[in-house]
Amino acid sequence: MDFGNPIVGQEDLIRSAIKSPDFNDSETGVTGWRIARDGSATFHNLTIGSSNYTIDESGNAVFDTVSANDIQLDGASLFDYFEDFAHGIIALTTISGTSAAYTGTEIAACRIVLPAADSNRQYAVGASKLHFDAQADVNIDRMNLTLYGKYNGAASTADTVVWSHQERVSSTIAFDQNLEFRHPFQLSPPNGDGVDDYHFLLTFSSEDVGPNGLRMLGLTGSRMYIEDIGLAIEYGDFDMGTGVSPIQTYTKTYAANGSSSFQSDGDNRGVSSCYQGYYSGTNGNQFSMIAFPYSTIQSDLSGATITKTELYLNNNHFFNNSGGTAIIGTHNQTSVAGDHSSSQVNDNLDTESFTYGQAKWFTVTNTIGNAFKNNTAKGIALGPAPSNSQSYYGYFAGNGESGEPQLRITYQK
Repeated sequence: MDFGNPIVGQEDLIRSAIKSPDFNDSETGVTGWRIARDGSATFHNLTIGSSNYTIDESGNAVFDTVSANDIQLDGASLFDYFEDFAHGIIALTTISGTSAAYTGTEIAACRIVLPAADSNRQYAVGASKLHFDAQADVNIDRMNLTLYGKYNGAASTADTVVWSHQERVSSTIAFDQNLEFRHPFQLSPPNGDGVDDYHFLLTFSSEDVGPNGLRMLGLTGSRMYIEDIGLAIEYGDFDMGTGVSPIQTYTKTYAANGSSSFQSDGDNRGVSSCYQGYYSGTNGNQFSMIAFPYSTIQSDLSGATITKTELYLNNNHFFNNSGGTAIIGTHNQTSVAGDHSSSQVNDNLDTESFTYGQAKWFTVTNTIGNAFKNNTAKGIALGPAPSNSQSYYGYFAGNGESGEPQLRITYQK
């Protein structure tokens, strides 16, 4: 017989969700289990395949294998984390044979190509066991190495000088000498990252000119290489003539030292979590204020140029099981205790999408970092929402809770 109140049609879930009897409502949080039609699900304890592969009520998990678009650790992407690391040698050329003797025109020692140059990466170009030979009837006091570079085509001595070196050698007749070098660099590909190849040409010359002059020999182990040495960094310049110190880049993280949530009328709710948005008329369109050590931040940022501002939030609940949007602003209150009006919030300066229960670092507008620098902000605000739509309603971990808010600012000075 057919059921009079079906929950599925064929294989499709008809109802918006099914849940366990002890599943709590959205105001108090999840305590049971729930499977929604949109594909989201909440379980407190889940066995996968066998008892050996589980996720328990504390979030601890054991898997045989994991395939994922992203894996996060303390709110930061592990893929991004490992991407920052050095990738090692990405191009290698061995050097063999014997060059012509230097007769007044620079001699090509080696060519190598960096494929798909990326402005977000640092590289090093180097060579090992460059073997130079001065023949018996030649006196040489100095020899010169020059490295030229060019995008998307063979480099020549008319192109950009990337690196140059002068080596003083024995002035006695005849010598053999091995040289090595390693030069770090960053690029700005003209057509964007991953499009342009960068070509290098290494040449040598000497003070002495003649058919029996300096030449280069490719021995066992003679080679040239390009190495990916990690994420691109900001760097300064030191002028030995002026003695001016180079600009340095700093990244500092600040933990919250207070937080409060407020009803739309400004009454303090007296809860630990940071609420935003409208659930019902009881609390109205809520907002929260998060305090940070603003005096320390302002001192750190004095005279600085902010290059990146990031925020860490840990979502504990959204009205929608699919997640929601954090409404991010600032406040300029020295204390978040007691009652506060939403007029004290500079709201909706930025937004960030979260899945239900997600904790992560994310980049916000530098307007927020500069507000701390200029003493027009002393903390972060969440909400009020731009409307009473319940899609904005949710709450995040507050000060003292697991996954409490953090602020991270990268600056130069």
